[in-house]
Amino acid sequence: MFKWYFSLIKLMIFAIIILILGVTLQWNGKSLSDHVQAEVEKAKTSNWYLSLKIWSKKITQEAYHGFQKQLSQTSSPEQISDVEKDKLKNLMKELNETPQKN
Repeated sequence: MFKWYFSLIKLMIFAIIILILGVTLQWNGKSLSDHVQAEVEKAKTSNWYLSLKIWSKKITQEAYHGFQKQLSQTSSPEQISDVEKDKLKNLMKELNETPQKN
């Protein structure tokens, strides 16, 4: 457990150092974060970015509609047989009665 906390603290310190270096280091009169921001803006205006954006929007819309269709086709609780309901009730009762081990 302590090893996990120590790793998390090391990761946080590393991230803070990277952020500070990105703001303080200068290259051609600009900080590294300014260079990164300029490159991201250039990439956003390129054709491949726009086509990727359109493609991903289409894919997410198809997934959303497929999910909605699947939700409308799922079985409702009324379609579960009485025998299955009794089995589930008995199983829940049995699980609630057994002592929990900690």
